[in-house]
Amino acid sequence: MHRIGDKARYKLLLTGTVITNHERDVFSQYRFLNPAIFGTSFYTFRNRYFDMGGYGNHTPIFRRQMTDEFLQKLHSIAFRVTKAECMDLPAVTEEVRTVEMEASAAKIYGKIEAESYAELAESEVTTVNILTRILRLS
Repeated sequence: MHRIGDKARYKLLLTGTVITNHERDVFSQYRFLNPAIFGTSFYTFRNRYFDMGGYGNHTPIFRRQMTDEFLQKLHSIAFRVTKAECMDLPAVTEEVRTVEMEASAAKIYGKIEAESYAELAESEVTTVNILTRILRLS
């Protein structure tokens, strides 16, 4: 995506949360949008804004003293709208649609479902089995 971003004349990134889990999550997004903001090297970015800690010093830990600079750069090209600013949204409309499965798909579904109950009855339940069955049934 970075190579595509480097060639694109216009770029736009829409997200509900720029920082999904950690501050380091913004690097790739900003590298795509405008490499001048945080640079093109993740390691240079990481070394500027993070200390390495944890077991074996493999966990980036955000340097709190860099918060002002980080946020200034982050907001330099961002347009932010808070929940309070967009509370005039229309009410949520939910619509349930029922779709019939084809006969062959319903037969396979029934077989997988029956096998799942048999495994449960025989106490042969593992997380992997349950998740695999749920995925197949979905």
